[in-house]
Amino acid sequence: MKNKRFQECNLIGKIFRYRWYLCVPFIFIYQRIKYKSELSAKAEWGIIISEMQFKMNWYYTSDEVKERLKEKFKDKLKEK
Repeated sequence: MKNKRFQECNLIGKIFRYRWYLCVPFIFIYQRIKYKSELSAKAEWGIIISEMQFKMNWYYTSDEVKERLKEKFKDKLKEK
């Protein structure tokens, strides 16, 4: 079975993959206590979220990124 991207999964598949987010607070607390990281809490939280998204197979293709950037810049130019 091919492992689909998160965005291509149906609702049940997405809910099942969201289970990785349940671990985030526990991993965060564990790492803050054990390693006494010099990173800010916000940066460390973001890294943990990124790790969980990697496990969920959540990523964007280069075409999707380009499209999002174009939309963002169009909105910025319209505001001016």
